[in-house]
Amino acid sequence: MSGFVDAGEKIEIDEELTDSGIAFFISFVLPLLIDDIGSVRSFFAFFGILGLVIVLMWKTNLYYQNPVLAILGYKMFKFHFINPSRNICKGNKYIAVCKSNIVKEKVVKWKYISDDVCVMHNKN
Repeated sequence: MSGFVDAGEKIEIDEELTDSGIAFFISFVLPLLIDDIGSVRSFFAFFGILGLVIVLMWKTNLYYQNPVLAILGYKMFKFHFINPSRNICKGNKYIAVCKSNIVKEKVVKWKYISDDVCVMHNKN
């Protein structure tokens, strides 16, 4: 719980990303599960595709779409700050990973992860 920004900021939610977990599962996980690795050639093809998925996850911010987060009850939102305290946040849109719903009238605490993705919760 350390490292959260507590500057009294409010947000405006642009959209809730409800389909992110299923899109990730269908695009990346399911093809790996149905692949038959009965021959040496298909074995190397499987690990080649697995390697490409790992590189894609490493170099992009698609990790927030992990279906495990959806199973654990996390919600994803696209949002922007209303009158942010940091100049770097002005005019930018971010993706929030939240354990509970965000009440937009309340002040939020957030922690930047990377690539415009942050963990967020309402300040009590």
